Amino acid sequence: RMSYIGRREKTGILRVLYERDGRNCCWCSKPLIELESLPMITDGRLPADYPTIEHIIKRSHGGRNLPYNYRLSCPPCNSNREKRELDFTSSFL
Repeated sequence: RMSYIGRREKTGILRVLYERDGRNCCWCSKPLIELESLPMITDGRLPADYPTIEHIIKRSHGGRNLPYNYRLSCPPCNSNREKRELDFTSSFL
């Protein structure tokens, strides 16, 4: 989870990901909320179409907190990732 970064920094990262990857979940392709429409979350419960930052290589497996290791994900997919893996090698070509 990236809850330790501030809203301004997270919004900057999300902006980069939206520009690079579009605004759909990397797992289910569900459209995510537009950045300009993000609601302020006060109760800790994210709407199902709220963008979250997914680590492609999990931090527990040595993944880094750098943009090349991030993708957009909806909360249900991000929290239910388990052992799924993505192939984003085409993103680096």
